[in-house]
Amino acid sequence: MDEVTKKWFDVAMVQVHRAPELDGWYADEELIRLSGAPRGSRLEVNPSTDGTIMLRVVNQDLLCEPMVRRISQEANGRYVFEIHNAAFVLRPEFRQQGIGARVCRPMSTEEAMRLTRESHGAADFPDNDPLIDAEIRALEAAADHKDRKDASS
Repeated sequence: MDEVTKKWFDVAMVQVHRAPELDGWYADEELIRLSGAPRGSRLEVNPSTDGTIMLRVVNQDLLCEPMVRRISQEANGRYVFEIHNAAFVLRPEFRQQGIGARVCRPMSTEEAMRLTRESHGAADFPDNDPLIDAEIRALEAAADHKDRKDASS
């Protein structure tokens, strides 16, 4: 684990508050990781009127305004972990410390891919372009390599 993650990110230090209709919808830890919430944050998980799920991170110490990410939902009701950043502004005194890069780094993409595959299974994605499949495998290999490197340090 890198120093920025050790200092600023701990899923045990984030409070999750979700709308009652989303009780039991994914584990709090998974939602915290998808949201990129730094320690000391409050994560609010709510459905929005456009059919997406809103992940709203409130942290008055680090953020100028709440950070908002949305998770898409397909017409058939299944969720697609395609993250759309709607708002993210760090307070000036916390910029240039690697926090912003860590919030937005591919970990969220990796988590989204894993959760989507677990939810739907690979069989639900038979039309993937071979180039996209190769890119996904390369991302997964890079993440695995980084995890092994972090574990050995």
